Amino acid sequence: MPRATRSTASTSVLLHILSRVHLTGMRSSGLSGRWERLAPDETPPHLLVVEDSPTQAEYIRRILSNEGFSVSVASEGRAALRQMTEQHFDLVISDIIMPGLDGYELCRMIREKSTIPVILVTQLYDPEDILRGLASGADGFIIKPFDPLSLIDTVCDMLDWFEEKRVIQEGDRLIAHVGGYSYTIAAEKETILSILLSTYATAVNKNIELQETQDELYAVNEQLQEYVEELRQTNDELQSEMLERRRMEKAVGDAHRKLHLMTDITRNDIRNQLSVIEGYLQLATPESGTVTIDEAMGKIRESGRRIGRIIEFTRDFQNIGSVDPSWQELRSVVDAARMLLDRKGVDIEIDLPEIEIRSDPLLERVFGVVFDNAVLHGETITKIMVSARPDGTNLVISIADDGIGIPQQVKGQVFEQGYGKNTGLGLFLASEILATSGFSIHECGMPGQGALFEIQVPEGHFRFL
Repeated sequence: MPRATRSTASTSVLLHILSRVHLTGMRSSGLSGRWERLAPDETPPHLLVVEDSPTQAEYIRRILSNEGFSVSVASEGRAALRQMTEQHFDLVISDIIMPGLDGYELCRMIREKSTIPVILVTQLYDPEDILRGLASGADGFIIKPFDPLSLIDTVCDMLDWFEEKRVIQEGDRLIAHVGGYSYTIAAEKETILSILLSTYATAVNKNIELQETQDELYAVNEQLQEYVEELRQTNDELQSEMLERRRMEKAVGDAHRKLHLMTDITRNDIRNQLSVIEGYLQLATPESGTVTIDEAMGKIRESGRRIGRIIEFTRDFQNIGSVDPSWQELRSVVDAARMLLDRKGVDIEIDLPEIEIRSDPLLERVFGVVFDNAVLHGETITKIMVSARPDGTNLVISIADDGIGIPQQVKGQVFEQGYGKNTGLGLFLASEILATSGFSIHECGMPGQGALFEIQVPEGHFRFL
């Protein structure tokens, strides 16, 4: 039979036994009873403690000795029986689980020869254990762990109840059937009730202890939840601080790079253009006669325009990343770039879905640079086509033309600073603007069949309308 089922059945039997007990008035003297008021010449009750654990035996002995009882100790059942043949004892307190004779068997053997009260001490909690104690003739039952006051009260009550010898009548015997076993209980009703009440009191105390423990666990759990929440908040703050620190470090690094680049451009490129202007001014003098004034003025104007583009680049480059990315309608961005272009007979076709791009506000400048580059260097170009298509989780924006294209050997250089026939800053600027938003740009066209620039927009930076 499963233990849970046996436990339920045992409880029912105990309730049946209790229903047969006639409740009579009983005195519970405890520490205030006669055992506390012994006369100086009166012999204290002699108790026998049977316990195989030396530590537990000494613990019980000290408690009872401090209350004035005379206490002897036996380490196991047979030693206890030998002592009982040699000395008189008023009460036996025995552990149940012991090597050799257990507490039940010891109690049975004591009961065969004596009516001395026996209290069993155990850590067991099953009602069937109580039935076994009753069947063996036990008079009291204490469950470990117990406090000293409970032990003393139980001993004093038991001694009070057994001041007179018990006479067990055959008609008082009860037979309990539990879990396939039969238990013959030869005990007075007062004894049965005593055990039941002591067991019930122990159960109540255990329940109180469990409730207190549960309350403590709830309190600890609430504290732990508070600590976890504090740790989570601290972790979030640290994460935010780390992200902010990385952002600031990147911003400082970008600022240094921009400063270095703009200084380099200002110092070198503008100086070069000023040298060109100065050289043509000298060549255009009457003394030189090398070039005509019109030729010199044309070159000087061209250098001036280059200086203007360099200054415009430094302005745009300085503004990269200075404003947070924002959602921009792609067609509107391309249209704005197209309106600013000097087309020179080049048609721009736009085939785009209704879509928004989250990017740096200078995205329009990217399309302007690519359009301008196509018109200036496409030579045979007649049209530019802008389209977009999904590519896995990304979006690809294509800018294709029908010009001469870009030679294979220079495809990887067109986005480098300084490459090209003019300032060499346009496509470099476009690449830098896109990089701030996590975008990339590549040239994928076939030489002789036109240029093809593809912009890769990662997931989360575009949305269809």
